[in-house]
Amino acid sequence: MKNNAETVSKFFLPLLTDNKILENSNIQLIISVWKIPFRRILTEVRTQKHFCPLLSWSMEALEKALSQRLLVFSDGKIVDYKSLFDESVQKESIDEIFELSNGNPRDLWHILNCIFMKQYEIDSNSDKISENSIRKGIVEFVKGFNFYEYYPRNPKAKSNSIDIYSYIKHLQKLTTIEFTKNQMNIQANTGSSTNNYVVGMENIGLVVNTGKK
Repeated sequence: MKNNAETVSKFFLPLLTDNKILENSNIQLIISVWKIPFRRILTEVRTQKHFCPLLSWSMEALEKALSQRLLVFSDGKIVDYKSLFDESVQKESIDEIFELSNGNPRDLWHILNCIFMKQYEIDSNSDKISENSIRKGIVEFVKGFNFYEYYPRNPKAKSNSIDIYSYIKHLQKLTTIEFTKNQMNIQANTGSSTNNYVVGMENIGLVVNTGKK
């Protein structure tokens, strides 16, 4: 399905809306689906009747996983991941690493790999991670991040069609995190396409409707 959220949602829709199957007492179904395509069919699924939890790693769980991983790969030398950081490193910087991990270990490993590489470039003899290497590592991670993994582009889309990067360009023109359609129209100059942009961003989970007027 090539990470196509539309294709994935269409594939799952018949199963997730077939209550005869889902309520069959002779079987038990556990269905795991990526949250982006699930959001597209959310209004058609009876989430109040069927248990639909959003699975995500908490910061505490990620910390435990990281320390355990380091313990194994260091042959027991590193017990707590925090021992890797220099004393001058701010707690806010460490928190930002976890915040950017998108609630999953894979992205956390990628961020830390970028930070490790930057630390090696700055001082290959250091046995501690500095504040500077964290800053540079985070920038490197964001620059190389494949946003299509979370906000997929339709494989059949034209080269000039709107995608996550096009949306980001418009959002960067806004002066506040929360915005109205009118503000987007004025500040990003989206014109008559404003509503389509907002709906498109909502469909892929890039923005959410706060319900405020």
